Amino acid sequence: MRLCCVTRYLANKCSIASRIDCFSDVQSTVIGAALHQQVEDRLKFYDTGVAPSKNADVMKAALEKAGSFYATPSKSKSEKKDKSEKKDKSEKKDKSEKKEKREVEDVKSEKKKKSKQ
Repeated sequence: MRLCCVTRYLANKCSIASRIDCFSDVQSTVIGAALHQQVEDRLKFYDTGVAPSKNADVMKAALEKAGSFYATPSKSKSEKKDKSEKKDKSEKKDKSEKKEKREVEDVKSEKKKKSKQ
């Protein structure tokens, strides 16, 4: 059973490492080293029974150590404003299109009523 747990644990850590490698703009070994140490700690846990560190604590420490490598760039106020303005314009356009469509349908239904009489 331990072998199954270890292989699954290792696969999860490899998956995390590959995602970070794929989606990060700057290459750094800080996260990889932290993940490697977690695997080593888990193996030590199975041998000696010493509890390993929690993942959240290890990742927090690794991100602090990495510093600005993995910092997400914040959008400027103008970029946020532009995005919200585009959203507002598209919503207004959708509303006006729906209104026009309803008006056309109303005109068609009135014509049908008149033709039936």
